[in-house]
Amino acid sequence: MTFRYRHDGFDTHLLNQEFEKVEHDVFMWSGQRPAVAASCLFSLDEVMGDEDVVRAILNVVPLTESETVVIFSYSQPDASRARLALDRVISAEGFQQKYELSKLLLERTENFALSPVLVQSWDADKIAAIKHAFVSTMFENGINDDARLMLFN
Repeated sequence: MTFRYRHDGFDTHLLNQEFEKVEHDVFMWSGQRPAVAASCLFSLDEVMGDEDVVRAILNVVPLTESETVVIFSYSQPDASRARLALDRVISAEGFQQKYELSKLLLERTENFALSPVLVQSWDADKIAAIKHAFVSTMFENGINDDARLMLFN
């Protein structure tokens, strides 16, 4: 189903140059070294669209030594539902937005890349908390708030 969703909701529109059928929320973060890179299609399991669960695409791209861009993309029919479900990330700013995105990455995505320099600066307790939160999503819905889950500092 995920392949079909991506094909119908994104790839076909790209190939047909129907760019208006995909909506985006873009955030530019400056003044911080690169921390995370990600490109993933994920489901919002608790949100139903017209025929299937709503999904979104997340890209986190370090552009320079001090700039990172975060892009959420949605198929047009699901954009309003996805934005509502992702409001904690989209409407937040600064540290809170980075924390909410950290939780989203741990909770909803299958993989992402972390800066080795950043990870080397973390203590064993933080690493254990992040691993536990990531693994727990295989068995439970949601992860608890925990400051140690911040991936962007």
